[in-house]
Amino acid sequence: MELVVNRTDDPGTWTYGEGTVHHFAWNVDDRENHAETKNQLEQIDI
Repeated sequence: MELVVNRTDDPGTWTYGEGTVHHFAWNVDDRENHAETKNQLEQIDI
């Protein structure tokens, strides 16, 4: 997933703020499962 933000605008004018999703927490069993999950998510074509 890629989020694109126009960082040339002044802080406070960005579209991400209160009420927007900015973080996901994945419950994985171990580092190997973490790497597999990360790999799978990076392959998703949005």
